[in-house]
Amino acid sequence: MLDQELEREVNAAATTTRTIVFALANGVLVFGAYVLFLGDEVEQPTLGMLTYASLGMGAICGVLAFVIPKMIVRNSRLQLTRQATDDSSGDHSVVSSLAQVYQTTTIIGCALLEGTAFLALVAYLLEGHLASLTVAVVMLIGIALHMPLGDRLATWVDTQLRAIKEEKQLGAPQ
Repeated sequence: MLDQELEREVNAAATTTRTIVFALANGVLVFGAYVLFLGDEVEQPTLGMLTYASLGMGAICGVLAFVIPKMIVRNSRLQLTRQATDDSSGDHSVVSSLAQVYQTTTIIGCALLEGTAFLALVAYLLEGHLASLTVAVVMLIGIALHMPLGDRLATWVDTQLRAIKEEKQLGAPQ
């Protein structure tokens, strides 16, 4: 478990991350509201090129938004394992680095989803096919899933500290 000083630092990082995720989701929501309520109604029975692009980007970025952050976490954790002292649970720099890694990977994952959501909303605005709107909603849900609610970040940091300790004991790959 983290001591109080480290807990405060992790909570501050969680608050910042929450604010960023909220802002990214809010951008999609505001533009989505514009598209739905203020945009001209264009209804096409067939899928247009932008709709196909949004479906493809939704499939690709929907997966990458969860895979790329995991790859970054793994590489960062290995690097921290090499740098960590024997008592990594109290190492302020390791906890700080892990909080930054979490924040960075969350932003990367959300940015992939947000870009795809905007593409889907533009496709819906121009072509009017419900498939594009569905992609935008799914991407928005994906952004919301990145929100660090409760003690999610502290739990994640604790898990990563345990993994670093185990990798240190087993000998991390160089």
